[in-house]
Amino acid sequence: MPACLIKTLEVQALSVGIAGLDTQKERERLYDTAISILKEAIKLGENEELAKNARARMEAMRLANAASRTAEAILRGYDRRDVEALLEELRKTNESLKTQLRTDAEAAAPDTG
Repeated sequence: MPACLIKTLEVQALSVGIAGLDTQKERERLYDTAISILKEAIKLGENEELAKNARARMEAMRLANAASRTAEAILRGYDRRDVEALLEELRKTNESLKTQLRTDAEAAAPDTG
């Protein structure tokens, strides 16, 4: 789960002003983190266990989409409010995916009752 990467991106984004970043290096650091989230989401989407569950796979692809849009916003120097809205979407989508995976795991667990 890319949760810690999302937290890292949030901390990085909130520690600097997005629009008008002083250095390209700061923007690249934010972008690298967003791309790491995207890569993790794609790995989840390709996971064979997720492939068995269309809803979980869809959530993984939604996470990849949100990460991609966040990375683009950072590269284009969007306003901080816009990037923060995308970060919130990343958080919510990640939580939705975690909930779906937890539900699936509970449903697949053998009933030992």
